[in-house]
Amino acid sequence: MIVNNAEAQVPLDHLPVWQSNIVTTGREVALCDIEKDGDLDLVIANDSPDNTIQIYKNVGPFFEYEPSWYTDCFVAVGVNLGDVDNDGDLDLAVAAYQHCYLYKNTGDSLERTPSWTSSFESWSFSWVGWGDVDNDGDLDLAATGLFIYPRIYYNNDGILGTLPSWQAIDYNIDNAGSWGDVDDDGDLDLAVGALNLLMPTRVYYNNSGFLENIASWTSPYPLTCGLSWGDIDGDGKIDLAGSCGYALTDTFNVVWLNQGDSLESIPSWQSENYAMGVRSALGDVDNDSDLDLAVAVYDSSQDIVYLNTDGIFSSSPDWYSSTDYNSWGIAWGDIDADGIVSSIDTLVGNGFRKLYYFGNKRIPIHSLDSIVVDGIILPQSDYCYDISSGWISLKDAPSNGDMILIHYKYSTDLDLAISYSREACALFQNTNVGIEEIDDRIAVSDLNVFPNPFSRNTTFEYTTNTEKCYIEIFDISGCKVNTLKNGDKFGRIQRNFWNGTDFSSKKLPSGIYFCQLVSQHMPLDRVKVILLK
Repeated sequence: MIVNNAEAQVPLDHLPVWQSNIVTTGREVALCDIEKDGDLDLVIANDSPDNTIQIYKNVGPFFEYEPSWYTDCFVAVGVNLGDVDNDGDLDLAVAAYQHCYLYKNTGDSLERTPSWTSSFESWSFSWVGWGDVDNDGDLDLAATGLFIYPRIYYNNDGILGTLPSWQAIDYNIDNAGSWGDVDDDGDLDLAVGALNLLMPTRVYYNNSGFLENIASWTSPYPLTCGLSWGDIDGDGKIDLAGSCGYALTDTFNVVWLNQGDSLESIPSWQSENYAMGVRSALGDVDNDSDLDLAVAVYDSSQDIVYLNTDGIFSSSPDWYSSTDYNSWGIAWGDIDADGIVSSIDTLVGNGFRKLYYFGNKRIPIHSLDSIVVDGIILPQSDYCYDISSGWISLKDAPSNGDMILIHYKYSTDLDLAISYSREACALFQNTNVGIEEIDDRIAVSDLNVFPNPFSRNTTFEYTTNTEKCYIEIFDISGCKVNTLKNGDKFGRIQRNFWNGTDFSSKKLPSGIYFCQLVSQHMPLDRVKVILLK
């Protein structure tokens, strides 16, 4: 086993705290709340010769040792969960040989016979992913495969078409995909990773609900078997992480940084170590407010985690698993629920935008509780979402100036689930002190601002028993323009001062600004401020 001197930085056990009693040919894994009981269950796709899909329910603090739900599915490779019919529970999409399948949620479990099957293809599908490509508030299904062009099955009133409504025409030997709004124009673009040395990683741009069928962004890095969007460098734009290799050759893991409306073509970061990486996942394992990268490694090697320091991953892994099997699937989630935090994100509508991201540093989201627009709780039929990438897509665009409140839960204590080929799947527990063990509760009185309106300077004042509070300031479009930290403290009274400038100390235009008091990533109070010339 490899030992790294920096490993102590990663609060993750090297030995699994849980392993299944069933040995299978594990492929993709997903962590989700199937039963709507507040904790995460484990879904695993199994390739030949097992040819099953399994669900290990969370029985507290970890999973059951044998799956209480399973069904036969020939050469099941990819799994992804989303609420296809907008009824409030998660349904299961599967990528398998010759078909994709949909297993609907029955309330506390899944149906054992798929209610939807895609049209026949001669080869095998490799990945499926939910995304709202046409911005209508429901989830469409994207799929990639071997000798199968990337495609999308559109959702119409909770029913997927059996034939794809969109299909690429450039490349067709693929093993991965991921949805993300790379150009921040309010619609989801599709990244695809190729399983061929002659085919590039690429992004198909979404133009007002229609994907281009020839990718306008490509990178010469092939064999990208895992793709994950997230704000890695902390600049407010989503970047793309790729795990590369699988069983064909040793390659690097990489990150393409966002340049504003596109990704760089040559990745800014690549790992020093060679690894036959398959799936990968972003998550904040050390709770330092930036995204770290976990990679499942296939070639009988240890699985790895790269820590993020100041917006860049370590060049060599900071954590190795004790296991050295052929890994495939990997996912972050708080299985023992010892770090769950309730949070509210405050955004502002502009009259046309429907797609909004959670705080990107908090993915994967544990659960979405409600969305409130202009004081009205939206029904579940009026939006869709993805907890792993951290976005919501609304059926109707909020009016200009409407306050949007996203109520959700995330975790400060992520565990790591991994599947293996011909071995038991495993769970590695986070060793951080969980939120339940923290006894220094935060007490805050009302947030006051004076003067308001103001032209030169204003003061935020509140009473608190902690020094860990700060003020976030957003403009009318919902863009964060400044953060006020290290306020003056007068006993339990704390004050922050603002002179109407942005992050770069540039004077902001007059108008309405929304300010919220935050502690440990939790919004505590909000106030509207008017800046005059």
